[in-house]
Amino acid sequence: MGLLALVCAMGSCDFSQNPKTNSQKPETYTKEELLRINESRKQAEERRIKKYVERSGLPFTRTATGLRYYIYEKSENDLPAAAENQIATINFTVNVLNGDTVYRSKPGRPAEFLIGKDHVESGLHEGITYLKPGERAVLILPPHLAHGLAGDLKKIPMNATIIYDVHLLDVK
Repeated sequence: MGLLALVCAMGSCDFSQNPKTNSQKPETYTKEELLRINESRKQAEERRIKKYVERSGLPFTRTATGLRYYIYEKSENDLPAAAENQIATINFTVNVLNGDTVYRSKPGRPAEFLIGKDHVESGLHEGITYLKPGERAVLILPPHLAHGLAGDLKKIPMNATIIYDVHLLDVK
C-alpha cells in the first residue's frame, strides 16, 4: 500500500470518473518499475534545470549531490566559509524555476538557522557552506534537496526545483 501511495504522489495514478474503471484494482508496480519511474522523473527534472542554467548564462558549479551554486558577489574578507554547527544569518528570496517568487526574508528581519541541524532545506544547509560572510549566491536546489515529492504544502509545488538568491550576512 505504501508503494502505491508513493506512485500516486508522483502523479502516475490515473483514476477516471468511470465507475467501471474505479471498481478495478489500481495498477501495481514492482520495485524495479518504481525505480525506473523515479529515474525517469529525475532525468526530466535534470533537463529542466539544465535549460534554466543555460538561459541564465551563469557559470554554476554542480556538486555531487546535484546542488548548483554561483557566487555572484564575493567577499574580500579573511573570514572562513560558513560551517556546520554555526548559526547563519541570511537574507533570501526563493523562486521556482518559472521565476515566480514564493518566499523572501522580511526587510530588516534576516532569517537565522543552525547549519546542518535546523529544519530548512538540505540544499540550503549544503549551499551556505560554500559562502563566506558578506557573499551573495544563487543556489539551485533540485526536489530531493528541497521539499521532495510533496512540496511544502503551501507555496512550493510538488516535486519542484527551487532557486535561492541568498546573502550570507553573518555566521556565529
